[in-house]
This record gives sequence, structure tokens and C-alpha cells, in this order.
Amino acid sequence: MRKSYNTNGAVFHSTTKRIIGIMLEKQQAISFTPLFAIWPELEQITDKLAKSWEGLNKLLPKTDFKNQRRATLMQHQALLNKKLLIVEQQYYLETDSSQKFRLEHIINEIKTDLQKLQTEINGLES
Repeated sequence: MRKSYNTNGAVFHSTTKRIIGIMLEKQQAISFTPLFAIWPELEQITDKLAKSWEGLNKLLPKTDFKNQRRATLMQHQALLNKKLLIVEQQYYLETDSSQKFRLEHIINEIKTDLQKLQTEINGLES
């Protein structure tokens, strides 16, 4: 079960794909179940609504979010590699030591970002 930790946020049950409660305060949630006990019509309404959504979801084309995310990450990776190449060229052409130091710092940041991207891409592929 995933929880939204914002006040008045929804509590989402990942297995049933339904909202099952509401956050009242930080890390305090209330389930809809007590409401159903005193208001049976509410449970019937939410069940009908859930069935309608399930029917709509069957009509919609399936989206492969994992592949979309991978493609986005790989595009970002390609852009960072281009940026790295440009900054490295500037570094090798630079003669001022303070500018070289600044460029070296930028190069290291780009390499760190590239490693993070590659880790995320690898995680999607496994």
C-alpha cells in the first residue's frame, strides 16, 4: 500500500488499484471502511465507480510507461554526453587555471549525473 503523506491526501492501495482512505495529518490516515458501516450507499457508489473505471481502462490503449521512461532517460543521457564533450573540449583549450578548475567541477557533475542515469536505466532493464 502506498500512502500520500500530504494532509488530506489519498491513500492508494497498489494491489487493488483503489483509493482506500484519506490522510488526516502527517502519517495518520483513516480508512473508508468505517464510513461504509454507517453509510452503506457510499460503498455501493464507490463499487459502481470502480467498475466504471475498470471498464474504461479496458478500452484505453495500454501505455508502456517503463519503455517511455527508458527512452526519456536515454535522450537525457545523449544530451549529457554531448554537453560533456563540449565542456571537455573547453577544458582542454582553456589556459586560465581558475577557469579550468570551474570546468573540471562541471565535468565531474556531468559524469555523476550520467552515472545516476545509467543506474536508473539499468534498473528499468532488470
